[in-house]
Amino acid sequence: MASSLAHELDLAVEPDLQPLYPTPSQLAYHLSPNVGLSPSQKTELVNHCLTRSCVFGDFTLLSYLLADPNAQPHVDLGRQDDD
Repeated sequence: MASSLAHELDLAVEPDLQPLYPTPSQLAYHLSPNVGLSPSQKTELVNHCLTRSCVFGDFTLLSYLLADPNAQPHVDLGRQDDD
């Protein structure tokens, strides 16, 4: 019984898709094709980072998101948060 339960559990660590202080180097790693994030996970990550860069005036991160070819397909400039 215990062995069948162990096969059902997925103990893989989930990537942090909402980092508190995102940096371009973190995003470059997570958006690279070799990491294996799904397109919806990449979109969630990019949109979170886009919101944080606008709220906190992080122009370096914002510039990266708008210029990076791996981030551009996931940028939604029409997205709004609750505030």
